[in-house]
Amino acid sequence: MLDALGSSGADIDWPQRWDESDEQAQVQQEIDRINQLKIDRQPSLSLSSQGEKQEDREFAYGHLFQLQLVMRRMFLMQWRNLSYNYTKLALQVFCGLFIGFTFFRLANDISSLQQRTFAILQSVVISILLINSCQPEYFRQRQYYSRESSTNQYSWLAFSISVIFVEWPFTIVANTAFVVCFYWTAGLNSASNRVGYFYIIYVLLGLYAISLGQFVASWTPNDIVASMINPIFTTMATLFAGGIYPIRFIASVVAPLDVPYQPIPLPDGRNHRQ
Repeated sequence: MLDALGSSGADIDWPQRWDESDEQAQVQQEIDRINQLKIDRQPSLSLSSQGEKQEDREFAYGHLFQLQLVMRRMFLMQWRNLSYNYTKLALQVFCGLFIGFTFFRLANDISSLQQRTFAILQSVVISILLINSCQPEYFRQRQYYSRESSTNQYSWLAFSISVIFVEWPFTIVANTAFVVCFYWTAGLNSASNRVGYFYIIYVLLGLYAISLGQFVASWTPNDIVASMINPIFTTMATLFAGGIYPIRFIASVVAPLDVPYQPIPLPDGRNHRQ
């Protein structure tokens, strides 16, 4: 530009020349026309204290549309993350077979009743592994959101709901694999109502563990801090599981809650207290 203008343009105030030009007037008219079209389509625009027109909405699309797009994208990312899904499935299958064959086909005596209790307690401990496995994935998704939130692409509500629910289908599949590998291998009660009850409770336990891990990760800066806080919650979950406490302690805890508490009957006519 300097070569084309030479020294003749050194004394010209180019910003002022642009402000006074016809081209600038045409560009401003086009901008006003576009803004007027937007105002006509969205009458919910208000005037600020400086008299400038501002839009009430923070995002270009509503929350339902944001939720639809964000959840679809996260499901696609989760589906393509084969290492994470296979690791979660392999963890449940290996633990189910390991615990199942450790307590292989238990009998109906008192010793087997205690072993059944500890087998179920070991299945509860697996939730600790689920908490630790879901947090790195949460931090990765949160990093994406921190980058994209600066441009107001979608709200934190759409991100929070999507990052929670996207874990549920894969968790249900993995927990189902654990029940199949563990329940009949350990020789637990094969009645349909008992199997269904155990399956529902274990699936809910997996969803609870994933949600608890994401809860801890949501207010921690990184996975190192989260790994130091996790034992506080996992220890409480293990201690209050009930399998490591004597019967008199459980009865004293359940009694104030006004919950019916009855001895567990055994096939020979006795109960677990006897």
